[in-house]
Parts: sequence; structure tokens; C-alpha cells
Amino acid sequence: MEYKISSGTKHNILVDIIEPYYIKDVKNILNNKSCWRITSSIFETISKILLSGGAVISFASGYYQNYSLSFISGTISSISLACFQFSIYCSKECKKSTIDLNNILKKLNIEDLETNNNKSISTEVKDDN
Repeated sequence: MEYKISSGTKHNILVDIIEPYYIKDVKNILNNKSCWRITSSIFETISKILLSGGAVISFASGYYQNYSLSFISGTISSISLACFQFSIYCSKECKKSTIDLNNILKKLNIEDLETNNNKSISTEVKDDN
């Protein structure tokens, strides 16, 4: 025996359950994408500042013949490298969020979000033809 669902039930499922889920999911992905992009920029900046500071301390350690400054310089440079690697990870997560968002937008028949961060979001809806 095959059970058929009425068009009213299908409409209610679509309007009450599926559409709000997609709206919530798109908002969450956009928030995550923004968070990853900002975090990536912050950690890349911190990395460059630490790298510059480490270089200055490294030169100072050679001039003053101080082994403590050499150790501090190496430690700062290592922290700088860790910050830079985390920045790369955040950038990749931002790109993954864009791909996830584009998959949802394709299901909704909406044009893709550009993967390049300098592009704006297209909200043009494709025809169903």
C-alpha cells in the first residue's frame, strides 16, 4: 500500500520546516565565514609583528653577545610561525564556508557566492526553466 501525502502537508513541511532551516543555515555559514576571515587577518598581522620583533631582538643579541636575547628571539619567531600557520588554517576554513554556502545556494537555485573575498554577494535568483 502506497501512502500519498497531500499537497497541503507538503506545503506546510516546506514553509514551516525546510525554509527556516535553510535561512538559519545560511546565516550561520555567513557568520562563520566572517569570523574565520577576521581571525585569519588578525593572526597574520600578529605573526608579522612578532616576526619583526624577533628579527630586531636577534640582531640585538648578536651585538650585545647575550644568549638570553637569542633564546627570546627564537621563541618569538616560533610563536610567529604558529600564528601564521593558524592564519592559513583560518583562511582555508573561510574558503570551506564559501563552498558550503554555494552548495546550499545551488539547491535553492540562487547564484553562487564568489570565492574571492573582494567580490560582492550575488543575490540573483535563477529561473526554473
